[in-house]
Amino acid sequence: MENLTRREIEKTFLDLLGKKGLEKVTVGDIASSCHINRNTFYYHFKDIPSLLETMFIERTEELFGTGTAGMSLSAFLGRFYCCLEENKNLVAAVFASSRRDRYMGYFGGFCGKVAAWLVVIIGGEQRLSPVQVEAVVEILKCEFVGQVIQWADSGFSYNMEDYGMKICRGIKSFI
Repeated sequence: MENLTRREIEKTFLDLLGKKGLEKVTVGDIASSCHINRNTFYYHFKDIPSLLETMFIERTEELFGTGTAGMSLSAFLGRFYCCLEENKNLVAAVFASSRRDRYMGYFGGFCGKVAAWLVVIIGGEQRLSPVQVEAVVEILKCEFVGQVIQWADSGFSYNMEDYGMKICRGIKSFI
């Protein structure tokens, strides 16, 4: 029951993000829409920012949790870009927020984990020094964040999953 309530809170939050925006969604809105009391929300989350942070952490776990060992570069990046597309409301809410800088850390952590995994999949940890690995991970993280900023600036006018597959084809021809 606890997980069902928590999932319903997250689902309702995503729905409300699409309708109202991050700054205008309140705990009361979520509780009312879920037919729970506010204390139930606070049992699961400290506040709206902690809900947002939890959702980014969960998306990261979902991305990596189903097993990535032996996964191809394009399969993994496809999963990443698909995750972005599926969570467009969440991404859009962060980018539209007046507190964007506060929330970008959650998003940066998500992109950083993807970047670190990419370095592993292309064998970077075997060929590069730890300092070089750290630099490549940071560059890739910035690239992913930049791609999403570009997507947000376009008004989410294109399908990120399709865009990601074009990137994968380009990377494959480069490696």
